[in-house]
Amino acid sequence: MVEGWAGTRGADYGNLLRFLSGEEKQAQIRQMEKIAETVIPDTKDLALKYPVKNPTPDRSEHAQEIRTAILREFDAYNQGFAAWSEEAGRFFSPNLAFHAKGEALSLEDIKASVQQDMAENKTRRLYFDSMLISGSWAAVYFRTCRRDQKSGSKEAADEMKFLHFEEAEGSLRVTECWNR
Repeated sequence: MVEGWAGTRGADYGNLLRFLSGEEKQAQIRQMEKIAETVIPDTKDLALKYPVKNPTPDRSEHAQEIRTAILREFDAYNQGFAAWSEEAGRFFSPNLAFHAKGEALSLEDIKASVQQDMAENKTRRLYFDSMLISGSWAAVYFRTCRRDQKSGSKEAADEMKFLHFEEAEGSLRVTECWNR
């Protein structure tokens, strides 16, 4: 995505491209392809594997715990449904309220949705543009690449999540999540 042109591919992507000059349109398409072809580094160091362009200025121990939990959940997602589902059980509270598309979904609803999506698409979480942590809140903006399992077509996308963490049973867990 070329900054300033409304993010990566979404419902309005085609309409926005028609306002660009030929050169601008080609630059946008090249940037989208670059995101879609991003190679995730082969390392166990999650901070190196999933870099954050704009990291949070909060360097407290609490912020580090939140950052680590987010990176573990991010990495588990890339390992497939079984790994993500297991990590989701640690990352999310059992009575999670996950807000998406005007609905509040439960953890079980989210697991079912992710399982269906992973069956239809191979989606990789690539890197973070921004991660802001303040107190018990985190806002993360990250890039993904999705490949349709039937057609093989790829497209880059962006996601934003607002996460509220609480201490429960000796660990931090997300009690509410707003997804865009």
